[in-house]
This record gives sequence, structure tokens and C-alpha cells, in this order.
Amino acid sequence: MSNLITLKYDSEGGYIQYITKIIFKFALEMDFKYYPLDSHSFKFRIRGFSYNEKMLNLMWEKPPIFGDHDNPNFDVQLESFSESKATFQDEKFDELSFKLIFRRKISYHVVQTFIPSLLLIVITWLCFFMPQRLVEVRVGICMTIVLPLTAMQDRQSSPKSAYVKALDIWMVGTIFFVFLILFKLAVLIWLKNRKMEYEKETKSCPFSIQLRSAGRSSNAENGFYPTNTFEISATRKLELVVDCISILERRAFPCFLILFSTFLAIYWGWVVVCSGFLNWPRQNVTLNPNL
Repeated sequence: MSNLITLKYDSEGGYIQYITKIIFKFALEMDFKYYPLDSHSFKFRIRGFSYNEKMLNLMWEKPPIFGDHDNPNFDVQLESFSESKATFQDEKFDELSFKLIFRRKISYHVVQTFIPSLLLIVITWLCFFMPQRLVEVRVGICMTIVLPLTAMQDRQSSPKSAYVKALDIWMVGTIFFVFLILFKLAVLIWLKNRKMEYEKETKSCPFSIQLRSAGRSSNAENGFYPTNTFEISATRKLELVVDCISILERRAFPCFLILFSTFLAIYWGWVVVCSGFLNWPRQNVTLNPNL
């Protein structure tokens, strides 16, 4: 409470008005599940405990006006106000209440987190368009991308909480898609090594594999049963590996693009809809007719 006190005499009613400026500081509990698209609403109550309604009357003299505020983190609005009676120890007390709503400003997180991480994912797409012989270069690009993504996650000054926030899901999701590209490159390297081995084997004679039938036959001769013989040449293996490499190179990027687009649609749909971020009322139109 400040020291600004005014005593005003009402000549018509014979009352003395006591006017003072009061500043309240509240400790509020917030839910950061949808951070940084989180919105909060708080209802504040003002009432007396020593003077009942016969001795102390609390009322809004006129509709409250939400003054100017300078909060760099939140948009703040006065949503509602009311007058009521509160019962305490069999006595009634006047009570004033008002409700404030807060919506976090996301411009900082869009510029510092979402757009940079999205651009880093787009940079990894260059790996799909490089020649097959530059597999090591592709791996180097992906590993380089992982470093800024990890550093970006560590430097986020997000509120401390024991549960997972929406921003955590976004950062883990971006790192996961980089991991998918690394996994694809690892499979590609393995196939290229098999290809080199089979190319060497094509210079030698083909080999065969004999498979013994598990069923019994009445035509057994000398204790042996008929078998089937399949000739699998190194040339055929080489063709299979080349086909796998070709399919992996042609299908990997469309599949990755579909998965990433699905992730974006599900993530932003969930965050925006469930957080109610867009359900922001007009600027105090019903509360302050002067606005």
C-alpha cells in the first residue's frame, strides 16, 4: 500500500471518503504444458474479514478500466468483474472480484527457436540431392546440424517444470528427423559395402546352396532324401543390392517429406487448438465503453 491517501468530504450525505492507492502483488500458479503458446486466466477476490457488510461496503463505483501495462512476455486483458457476498463465520462480507487473462507473446520463440530449427531441418534435405558417392559428406552435414539443435535446446530459458512442455516436444521432434536421415545414410553405407563385396565375387565362380527337404519321402535311397538345389550367383546378389540402393535413394525423400509434414500438422494443430491460443477476446469492449 502506498502513502497516497485522500480524505474527501461529501457535503450532501455528510460522509468522508477515504481514498488510497493500493498495489497488490500476487503469486500465481501457471500451467506450462503448452509453452510457449500458453494462456492463463486468474480470478482475484477482494474482501474484508474484520468488518462485515453492515460496517464495510465494497462496490465498483463504475466499470473498471484496465490501465496501460508494459509486459514484454504477455498480453493481458481484463475479462470480467463482479460484486458478491461472502459468508465467513456466520457473517456476510462484501466481495469484489475481477478476472485477468494472460497470453504469452510468441514472437521471440518464433524468431529464436521455431524458424531456425525448421531451416536446419530443410538444410538436411540437401543430403537427398547429393551424389551417392558423397555419403560421408552427407553424414558430416547431419552431424553438424545436430550440434546447433542440441545447443538451441540447452539455451532455451523455458520455465522449470517436472512435465514435458510443447517446446520440448518440438525440439525432440526436430532432432528425431535428423536421426532418421542419419539412419538412412547408415543403411546406404552398409549397402554400398555389400555392393563392393559382391562386385569382387562376380569375378569368381557362382556358388550353390543345397536345402534338404523336411518332409519324409518313400523314395529314400541309402538313408538320404531328395533335396532341391538353388543356384544363387554373386551377380544376382549384386543386382538385389543395386535395386535396394536405387529404391532407398528414390523413395527416402518423399517418405521423409510426408512424415515431417504430418508431424507439423499434428503438432501445430494440437498446440493451437488445445491451448486456446487463438481464443483471445476483443480488447475490453464490454468492460470499458471508452475503448
